[in-house]
Amino acid sequence: MPAAAGGVGSFLVQLLTGRGVRVLGIASSANAEWLEKHGVVPVPYGDGLRQRLEEAAGPGGIDAFI
Repeated sequence: MPAAAGGVGSFLVQLLTGRGVRVLGIASSANAEWLEKHGVVPVPYGDGLRQRLEEAAGPGGIDAFI
C-alpha cells in the first residue's frame, strides 16, 4: 500500500484524523475504501492530480502537504 495508505502515510492519517484534521490522501483506487474508513478523502494518482487535489480541498485550499 503506497502513499497515504502505506506505512508512514497510514500513521499520519491516523494521527491527523484523530486530531480532527481533514485529510486528503493520494493513493491508488484500490486503497480508496481503506482511506474512507479512516476518515480520509481519497484522491487518485495520475494526470490531473493537482486539479483533483484543489477540487477536493475546496475554497479553503490546502494548508499543508506531506
